[in-house]
Amino acid sequence: MTSISKAVLFLSTGRSLTGLVLFTMSTIPNLNKSPHLGVEMKRMPDKDPGYWASLIAWLYAHRNESGYAALAGAMALLRASYFGKDTWPRRLMDAAMCSIFAFFVKPTLQVIISIFGWSVSDDFAWVAAILIGFIGIDYISFRFRKLTDRKFGGTDEAQQ
Repeated sequence: MTSISKAVLFLSTGRSLTGLVLFTMSTIPNLNKSPHLGVEMKRMPDKDPGYWASLIAWLYAHRNESGYAALAGAMALLRASYFGKDTWPRRLMDAAMCSIFAFFVKPTLQVIISIFGWSVSDDFAWVAAILIGFIGIDYISFRFRKLTDRKFGGTDEAQQ
C-alpha cells in the first residue's frame, strides 16, 4: 500500500489533518537518516510534526486574536505606505508592534467596558484593531507618555 493510499484511508476514517501529518511522518522509514552519509541526524524542533501540530492547534484556538493582529498589521502597513515617509524596516516594525498590541485588544476592551458599564458588541474588537493599525504605535506611545507625565510629574530631558 502506498503512502498516498494510506493517507486517503486515514482521512476516510474521519481523522483530522493534524493526525494525518503525524500518521504520515510516523510511517516514513528512516526519516532522520541522511541520504548522503547514512548517519543519524539530530532532529530540529521545527522538523518535529508534534511541534507543527501544536502550533496549528494554538493558532486555531486563537484565530480571532490572530485576525485582530493581522488586520492591525495590514492597516499599519497600508498607512505607512500611503504616507511614504518611513523606511521599510520602520514600517514593518510599526506593523509588528501594532499587531502585538491588537492581539490583546479584545480582553482589554472587555475590561474597559466592564469598568464603565457600557454595552458594546464583541465585534467592536475588529474596529479597534483597524483603529490601532491606522493611528499607529507612535501616536499611542506619545499619548501614553503624555498621560504618565501628567499623572506622575514632568518629563525628564535626559530620557528624550
